[in-house]
Amino acid sequence: FCPSQPQNLEFSSNAATLTLNDGTTLSARLVVAADGIDSWVRQTAGIHADIKPYGEMGLFANLQC
Repeated sequence: FCPSQPQNLEFSSNAATLTLNDGTTLSARLVVAADGIDSWVRQTAGIHADIKPYGEMGLFANLQC
């Protein structure tokens, strides 16, 4: 569906309907808000989250021999 962006998310008793900015609509019985710390899905659904830093650090490297 790229490069479309989510525009609206509505919930009913048996499904959720996502409308994209190109007019496409998608329906599902399950929605997973796995879109990061600033989750648009979570915020649109009105789900509160307490964001707590874990104190973790990461290291990434590209090596070439």
